[in-house]
Amino acid sequence: MKKKCVVCGLDCDGQPRYKDEQDQYLHVSCAEPQIAEGAAQTQSMRMAGTPGEATTSSIRLWNPNVASCLSLLFSPAFGAWVHALNWRSLGENDKARQSMKWVWGIFIFLLVDLMIDISGQRFSIPSITYLVVLLLWYFCFGKSQIKHVKAKQTVYTKKSWVRPVAYGFLGYVSIFIFVIVATLLSIAMGVIDLNGTQESSQGSHAEWIGKKAPDFSLETLDGDLVSLHELQGRSVVLDIWATWCPPCRAEIPHFIELRNAYPISELAILGVSREKRATVESFVRKMQVNYPMAVNEDLPAPFGEVSAIPTTFFIDEKGYIKEVFQGYRDYETLREALVAADRDAIE
Repeated sequence: MKKKCVVCGLDCDGQPRYKDEQDQYLHVSCAEPQIAEGAAQTQSMRMAGTPGEATTSSIRLWNPNVASCLSLLFSPAFGAWVHALNWRSLGENDKARQSMKWVWGIFIFLLVDLMIDISGQRFSIPSITYLVVLLLWYFCFGKSQIKHVKAKQTVYTKKSWVRPVAYGFLGYVSIFIFVIVATLLSIAMGVIDLNGTQESSQGSHAEWIGKKAPDFSLETLDGDLVSLHELQGRSVVLDIWATWCPPCRAEIPHFIELRNAYPISELAILGVSREKRATVESFVRKMQVNYPMAVNEDLPAPFGEVSAIPTTFFIDEKGYIKEVFQGYRDYETLREALVAADRDAIE
């Protein structure tokens, strides 16, 4: 049986040939132009896109589902930023701009919360708020990109996560640097003595020297209630401080040593911070502080009106303010101030 080419009609027997799906034979010279034409048509259809079918894979996106998951690690601002870049790749510039509004809104929220923590304000934003913001972004806007990709049946090339993840960690480093700079600025603006000069820096509290200290009550971390009037007959050292303040942290060991040097019947040392209770408790355990600490207390003037930290008040056994230090002081300076306060009380 002769095997004829369906195109030219010539005998294909013994000749280079193709066999199609209908068991028909084609000379190689006859088949190649048809194969090339079919390939060109297929490529054209892929470039143009066919309604109801997957579009081109030339679009490069970061997986929107992964972006949402990584937001748990890097904050919702990270997911909103990645989604904004994806929207631009999809040609949805309006949605990209909306996503960037989420980025800036979340960034401002995080910045405000960070400044509240640094300043040691009584009010603080609950930690669960971060989860609420993430869920709000995801269900109100983030989820729409996932639906968009599925609805359009978009076949896309997955982009590498190396760059965005690196940017995420870079953001953490930037926040760390910001905290350090903000702390140093607070120290500078508060005229905190980092050089440890031994002169008395009483600041705006000089007028209180020699005056009767106003009474106050503190609830310590242990749950005990301490009042100043109950401490009369003992010298009192009141330290206003914060865990984020380097001079404050450097001074804590001196107060611990001072506590060990005097019996409780002669000296009372109190520390007050306006930070979150958990933050102070963690620091106290780590440093093994041996004197009472209190947090977020509204103290009367001058104790509640300090302009710099650490600020240390020395109150004699009769309840009079004898010395005020603003800034770091070493152990000997603190001890000498305490001795001077006791001597003045005796005189």
